[in-house]
Amino acid sequence: MEHRFSLQHEVPQPLEVVQGMLTDMVAFGDLHPLMDHVENLGQGRYRLHEFKCLPFGLKLHFNYEAVTYVDTDNGSILYEAWPKGMQIAISFTFTGEPEKTLVHEDIRIRGLPGFIGILKKAIVESHSTLFASFTL
Repeated sequence: MEHRFSLQHEVPQPLEVVQGMLTDMVAFGDLHPLMDHVENLGQGRYRLHEFKCLPFGLKLHFNYEAVTYVDTDNGSILYEAWPKGMQIAISFTFTGEPEKTLVHEDIRIRGLPGFIGILKKAIVESHSTLFASFTL
């Protein structure tokens, strides 16, 4: 099954700063609220180590590979990842102004229906927190 949705964030940073954070996955992982750390595997490939908080202070840890592609013509960024049994594709496009950047995410999730809903909720919540943390 496939589900598509979009998110939009206004970030109080210049376009170059926002694009730089999204293309440097190690730095991105440092800001992402669900990532323990990110390993750079080279050539735009990464291993992401994430966690999900469970009741009673327990954490569920998991890791998966991801790749990033940058379109140098228009500055857009495509992120693809493969958590176990799932596929995520996020296309980031930007509208830059001197003091802020509008980030638009087109997101596609493929996988089992029950897990798609869980993953969508995690993306919406974590990306809202993530982009709010992109401050000067």
